[in-house]
Amino acid sequence: MKTTIAAFAVAASLLCPAVASARILEVSFTASQFSARDGAAAPQDPVAGSILFTTPLEDNALPVVLAIDLTIGGHTYAVDDILAGPRGGGYAFGAKASGLDDLMIGSDDFYLYFLGRGQGFGYSTAGSNDSWTTRIISTSTEEIASVPEPGSLALLLIGAGAGAAATLRRRRSA
Repeated sequence: MKTTIAAFAVAASLLCPAVASARILEVSFTASQFSARDGAAAPQDPVAGSILFTTPLEDNALPVVLAIDLTIGGHTYAVDDILAGPRGGGYAFGAKASGLDDLMIGSDDFYLYFLGRGQGFGYSTAGSNDSWTTRIISTSTEEIASVPEPGSLALLLIGAGAGAAATLRRRRSA
């Protein structure tokens, strides 16, 4: 009886470790037809780029930026320059200069939000006295991979260890 219960527990842990996992997503985007806050022509139109990020499937979990390919007005953004967060059922990204929803005029700054309730993109460049925004964005999001959460991996290892222990006990008693 103990062997049957152990075998069932091992099978369940191996077949159903847990549903929680992180998704690795890549969003590629092109934003165009910018409007200026003060009327100056946009120095770059369109703006295209991509962001690779991971987000756990848990509620209120923050996305983590893994890579970014974005250059605006000669400034190339790096992962350390970026903030990420949830927004209206989707995701928001922005330069650390002003956060996820605002622009700091005269600095290299941007924000992007998509999915959920609408989408938008805005930017400012160093030395400018204006900012440019648009809601004309084409995006494509691709799931690159699902990565098990550490708790899922721990459960898998515990199940495998219990199975190995049950097998050793059975062999020793035979």
